[in-house]
Amino acid sequence: MDLVIKRTHSFKCKHNTYLVDDKLGYVECGICGEHLSPMWVLEQFCNSESRANLRIIELNRIANKAEKKNRCKCEKCGEMTRIQR
Repeated sequence: MDLVIKRTHSFKCKHNTYLVDDKLGYVECGICGEHLSPMWVLEQFCNSESRANLRIIELNRIANKAEKKNRCKCEKCGEMTRIQR
């Protein structure tokens, strides 16, 4: 018995453009034409959305940190006040 391993995945294509037939449940790469698993494509969408949400959270954290740097302690009252430019 010979073991044959056939690789169909093209490592040169990132499969980031999809042609979808929602009636047949068929997904094809819009670049190389390879048949793709609909579940794999759904996972790619979920991962990219998750990364986008994490990036938004990180950007909000950076913006809040920058906002805090725009304040200084008042010499008269001792309270933190916004720096006016």
